[in-house]
Amino acid sequence: MQLLHKVLIILIALLTVSVLIASVVLIAVTASARPSVPSSETKKETDGQDSQTDTKPDDKSQSSAQLPPSQDAGSSYQDSLTFFGESTTFHMIARGVLSGGTATQQVIKPVDTTITLRYFDKDVPVIHPVSGESVPFSDCIADLKPECIVLTFGINGVVGNSGSSKNVFLAQYETLIDLILEKSPGTVIILQDTFPVADVPQIEDTFGLTATELNQKIAGLNESVKQLAEQKSVYYLHTFEILTGPDGNLPKSYLQSSQDGIHLNEEAYQLILQYIRTHAYPST
Repeated sequence: MQLLHKVLIILIALLTVSVLIASVVLIAVTASARPSVPSSETKKETDGQDSQTDTKPDDKSQSSAQLPPSQDAGSSYQDSLTFFGESTTFHMIARGVLSGGTATQQVIKPVDTTITLRYFDKDVPVIHPVSGESVPFSDCIADLKPECIVLTFGINGVVGNSGSSKNVFLAQYETLIDLILEKSPGTVIILQDTFPVADVPQIEDTFGLTATELNQKIAGLNESVKQLAEQKSVYYLHTFEILTGPDGNLPKSYLQSSQDGIHLNEEAYQLILQYIRTHAYPST
């Protein structure tokens, strides 16, 4: 009996050892199969790589909408442009500064005295620059299919455009951009600054602000137009900078004889056109 008891004790001991060995092996196998957790430094590096992969912008989003200085693109570039905007745009016809002089075919002008973007829609009547007929704007663009169009808006209703109703102005601007691209998908669009005004008495009489105060509003509005250009992936032309004198206002020497503080003479337009040619959009 004593011998049998000893044998049982030995068997129990061997069984216990076997169970322990099996447990150790199982733990080792499980640990080797589990994916390793990176260290904090490794995790940071990996997370950074993932983030860069997910958020890396394309070349278009990295570039600014604002046209940088370029070599003078010359008269052929200038002649390829179509212009549409308020009175400061269609007065280019009367000043004779474009190809064809006062008979130029580069400006889409309104049937009425001017165009206010706030009230713009696709059917607003304009004068077709080639046929001379009155047609809806959308039909004019569909027919012309301009290579590049320079849009200049903002001085009409500028106080409201730069105030609480600015979003209405920008929404209408976006509608205009979308319409042009719908009717002529290949057209390059440039949003040009609203020009500054001169310090003359009529400015305060008209707008209820001094020229300095009004030009501050115009500068803020131009910044919003630049942001719109970035949003819509079109170009922006910061012409305001070469029309602003040391006092922050439009030099009076650039005014037409009306001296209303807004409308420009031939010298000013030649300066604008030179700026446009030396800030040309890149050819594709």
